[in-house]
Amino acid sequence: MRTLGVSIPSYPRPLPLALAVVLIVLLSACGITERFSVSPASFDRNNAQRQAWEALGITSYRSLIEVERYNERRRVEVVVQDGQIVRVTLRYWNDETRDWDPPQELTGQRAEPYTVPGLFGMVGGELAGQQRNVAVRYDDQYAFPVLIRLGNVHDQDGTVLPDTEVTVRVLKFEPLR
Repeated sequence: MRTLGVSIPSYPRPLPLALAVVLIVLLSACGITERFSVSPASFDRNNAQRQAWEALGITSYRSLIEVERYNERRRVEVVVQDGQIVRVTLRYWNDETRDWDPPQELTGQRAEPYTVPGLFGMVGGELAGQQRNVAVRYDDQYAFPVLIRLGNVHDQDGTVLPDTEVTVRVLKFEPLR
């Protein structure tokens, strides 16, 4: 028998697996993984959360929303006063410069999906369309969607259209007086 200079241990190495398990348990215990968890969306839950949001009576706020697709990342900052959109800026991530492009102003109509009512509408609209899986995480304090994951779109034949997944995250939210 010839030796090739490669030593193969005769015992299993469970240490990396054990470390991974310990790390996951620690992160879960700290609540770090919780902010990224989502549950399958439903009309009933979305409507209940919308009612909870509306009961808070918050009509003025500033939010920062990030939308991520397979080939694009954008951030939208929205300022709403008394239920009216007063300012919206859009910035795209530039892979070449590794920085955000200069902000662009958006009109109210294009900004509507990035308001809190627009986020509820996005979840409800995707559920109604039944063309993709929808998962959502709602904010514990304010009740609105803070993380929306839209799976790949399925066409009428059920064929999956690749690279159509979308993730929407609320990065910042500040009620205004």
